[in-house]
Amino acid sequence: LNEGIPLPWQKSQQEIFVDSFLKENQLPSPGMAMKKELLLSLCPLHTGLLQYHDWQLHMLLMYRTNIFLCPSALVWYRQTPGSASKPCIGRLIRSAAETDILMDTVMQLIGHDTESFLSYFKGRENPAWPLTPATVPLHLGWIAMQSPDAEKRRWAAGTIISLISRTEKMQALHDCCGFTFNEYLHLPESLGLKSESTFENQKKRLKRQKKLWRAACIVSTVLFLVTLIWNIL
Repeated sequence: LNEGIPLPWQKSQQEIFVDSFLKENQLPSPGMAMKKELLLSLCPLHTGLLQYHDWQLHMLLMYRTNIFLCPSALVWYRQTPGSASKPCIGRLIRSAAETDILMDTVMQLIGHDTESFLSYFKGRENPAWPLTPATVPLHLGWIAMQSPDAEKRRWAAGTIISLISRTEKMQALHDCCGFTFNEYLHLPESLGLKSESTFENQKKRLKRQKKLWRAACIVSTVLFLVTLIWNIL
């Protein structure tokens, strides 16, 4: 773990859950031990998850039971950071899709339960909106908009828009939250969503790297041919 980042066992389970929702997976893997009955109650996990499989398992585990974190490292796992997560177009596309699945997991766990919402997210809800079972998903979307991850903010804006996309929901939210039609039109911008996601930025960077690589190959080839011709002459 990087210096200055609070270690998992220095935070409460609720804080770990919230940080896993807003940031990245907070729990190291492998290193879990649990009863078979508990594991079976968490399964099946989403079949579309490959990179974030452990992440979803951790979220389900923290929500449904109390966990114990051992501060002593028994095994140092993956000591070369980043070796298994080099950026490529395929991985970025899958990462965006799996982010949606993970965020939907929390949405499904909390549901419309205000008590469950407050146990994890009390003090983070939008103070301008009343907290009712009907608006719990709306508050979760609002909270996710505070994430430093652009893909999670994209999910949040899409979730909020989907919640107000039907006439009856739009009217209900207008009655309880005071949304205006102009706010509906500019919702992504008002929530701070940028026009380009992390994926788009990464894709542009990869394209630039590809162009630089091609240019380097061309220059190397030209230099090789010039040197070869010079030696022949």
